[in-house]
Amino acid sequence: MEAVAKAILAAREEILIACWLISPEVKLVRPYDDDDGSMRLVSLLNKRA
Repeated sequence: MEAVAKAILAAREEILIACWLISPEVKLVRPYDDDDGSMRLVSLLNKRA
């Protein structure tokens, strides 16, 4: 999942999510001790928006 986080952060124009079910709260990078939630899918997508 860390590769997904790196790809999202490296995106320049578009991010295509091709899946029928995804949780926006999923944590993409270990260790999972980030109290601010900065490595959750929803946070990374908001950074790139």
